[in-house]
Amino acid sequence: MPREMPSAVRQKTLDILRERFKPADVDIDSAVYLSEPERRNVLMRINLTSTSESVPKSVILKQVLRRSVDTDDKEADARFARDWAGLEFASSVHESESVHTTPLFYGSDSAQRFILIEDLGQPHVSLVDSLLTSDRDKAVSALERYMTTLGDFHATTFGHSDEYVAILKRINPEAKTPEEDWISTTELLMPQVASSIGLLELPLSEDFTDEARQVLDSMLKPGPFTVLTHGDIAPDNVFDHEGERGLQLIDFECCAPRNALLDGTYLRMSIPTGWCAKAIPDELLVHCESIYRTALEKAVPEASDDLAYSIAYTHACAYHV
Repeated sequence: MPREMPSAVRQKTLDILRERFKPADVDIDSAVYLSEPERRNVLMRINLTSTSESVPKSVILKQVLRRSVDTDDKEADARFARDWAGLEFASSVHESESVHTTPLFYGSDSAQRFILIEDLGQPHVSLVDSLLTSDRDKAVSALERYMTTLGDFHATTFGHSDEYVAILKRINPEAKTPEEDWISTTELLMPQVASSIGLLELPLSEDFTDEARQVLDSMLKPGPFTVLTHGDIAPDNVFDHEGERGLQLIDFECCAPRNALLDGTYLRMSIPTGWCAKAIPDELLVHCESIYRTALEKAVPEASDDLAYSIAYTHACAYHV
C-alpha cells in the first residue's frame, strides 16, 4: 500500500512554500517517498503545481527521525539543527557567490523536524555510481569534479563561520560554538587515545600526548584554515550530474566549522566514513589534491603557503587515524 504524506506535514509544507514563493500560487500535486520505512530519515519528493515560473516543479522534503536506540530527542534535534543550519547557510552564501555546490534551501519546520530543499533531479546519480564503474575515465572525471566542488565549497564559506554559528544558535540554542566543540571533543578523545595505547601495551609518552593535543588543536580550534566542513563527505553524500552542472554536496548532519583539510584529505585517507572506498593510485591522488588546493587558494591565504598547508594536511591525516 502506498505511503501517504501525513496531513500535518502536508499543510506545513504548503505554508512554508507559499510564504517562500509569494505572491505565486503553490499547491501540492503528489508526494513520493524516496526512503525505506526503516531508515532514520524520511526523504520525499513533493511535486508542485503553480502558474508561476518562479515555483519549482518539485522539492525534496527531508525529515529527521529519532533512532530506536535513542532515549530522547536530543541527538535527533542536534542532527536536524546542523543539517538545517548548514544548508541554509551554504545556500545564502553560495547565492551571493553565484556558485551551486549545495541544494537551495527553501524552509523548515522545527516541530516536525523537516527541511525543504531543491530537487536536484532524477535519476539520483551519486559519486558512488561513478567510482564503482569499470570505466576509469569516468571515475577520474568524477573525482576531479568532486575535488573542484569541495574546494569551491570551502572557499566560499571561509571567513563566514560566525554567520553559520548564528543560524545554528537560532535553531538550537544549546548547540556548541566552535570553541566549545574544540574543548568537548578534546575532552572526549584524549582519554580514548590513552585507552587505545594502553590496549596495545605501549608506553604513553608525554611527547605523544602533546602531539595528539596539537593535532586536535590544529583541526578543531578556530584558525587560518577554518571553513564550514561537511564532516561526512563520502560518495553517498555527493549528487553528481555527470556534466557541466557539476555536482552538489548533500546531507549536512555532521557539518561544523573546522579545519578545511579534514574534508580535503578524504581521498588520501581512503574516504574514512565511506563504505565503497579503496586506495587511489598516487598519481591520480596528487592530481586531485592539486585541484582542491587550487580552489581553496582563491579564498584561504594560508593555502598558498607550502609549509602551513603541509602541516595542516599532516595533522588532518593524523586526526583521521
